[in-house]
Amino acid sequence: GQEYGVEVMLYRDAILPPAIAGEHGISENEHQVTELHFAITVAGEAHHRAVPTVIAGTTGLLAFAPDKLGWRMGENRIETTDAAGPYPLHVRARGVNRGGETPLTFSVDFVCATGGEPTFQGEEGCKPCCDGIGTLYYSIPGLELDPEQSTLTIGDKTVKLASGRFWLDHQWGTNFGASPKTAVTRAAGNLSEPAMIGWDWFMAQFDEGHAISGEAMHTDENLAFFYQTGETPPGTMTAPITARLMAGDGGEAFIKGSVQVDAWIKSVTSPDPSMYPPTDTWYPNHWIYSFGDDVPEQFRTFTMTPIVATGQSGFFANGAQYSEGAVILHDADGKDVGRGFAESVNYANTVETMVALAGLPASPEMLATMQRPAPSRELIAESQGYVLLHQAELKKVIAACIGI
Repeated sequence: GQEYGVEVMLYRDAILPPAIAGEHGISENEHQVTELHFAITVAGEAHHRAVPTVIAGTTGLLAFAPDKLGWRMGENRIETTDAAGPYPLHVRARGVNRGGETPLTFSVDFVCATGGEPTFQGEEGCKPCCDGIGTLYYSIPGLELDPEQSTLTIGDKTVKLASGRFWLDHQWGTNFGASPKTAVTRAAGNLSEPAMIGWDWFMAQFDEGHAISGEAMHTDENLAFFYQTGETPPGTMTAPITARLMAGDGGEAFIKGSVQVDAWIKSVTSPDPSMYPPTDTWYPNHWIYSFGDDVPEQFRTFTMTPIVATGQSGFFANGAQYSEGAVILHDADGKDVGRGFAESVNYANTVETMVALAGLPASPEMLATMQRPAPSRELIAESQGYVLLHQAELKKVIAACIGI
């Protein structure tokens, strides 16, 4: 009778480019570093967020399976047990929350026996891909829990899970802060101010089989809603959405719409206040989604409401904060029609925390080095001239981009 939301996410980065690592005799695993994010939300009660765990490949604790879904980080894992397909999918994770009076340990160990087929996100799996920068991205919706092999533990209480529906995202590629391969593309990037980074991502799995996932990227038009720590919550924020509709019969469609955030919650907790001080930042806490006639009528308008009233925020190991957690889907008439997850990234300004974690002084000069600098007048002028002389090359590069 109790409902839970479970988040298991891992972030894997190469410390060195593969070619350079190979020249120095560093193995594929040794030049990796992986960060685990883990949380369990007890509906109507509390959000238990683990302190992020970071492990380097030189420890020997990382293992990957390049020919199938397979990742291990010590006792934590997300891996298929059959090379022929994604199922059964075994998920195991363990974490500790040190934000209370005493540390709280919690874990999950479950198996997804069946689920949907992998589906490309973006265009041809690119989200996007342009001049050596971008990501490849697919999702597997509708993962169904095997109740005979699935448990959840919080503190000293272990629960045998009766059912569950999950969603798997796999996105990889280059960091969007990296430099494009072509000089004219880099020059063109100097002709505008640094863009606002951040987004609101969501996935919605409706009870009758359809699913929608998408994102609203942060823009300068909504700057008044980011980094807000005052006593009064922000007003209603509206943003455009790009999304993918996955029909229960296997059909897919790229769709556009909008989202309204009309309720907010302050992030006043932390899995370890000594390392990650609470930010007192306002985060989205209720979403209203709207789509057009290209979406079946029953999904054109729906809302997302968190399954807990305490917020579902957490931290990256480097100090950056985000919010992500389970939500209830309601249709336009207020009927419960499914479950989903909602994620909000870069609402909190945690530069001082990031500097402190690095053991550096939070002086104005040091904080300034953490900001993306705007191009100088000289650089803009030089870049304008270069782009003008290489317009044909720039057009050729843009024409080869996918998903922009």
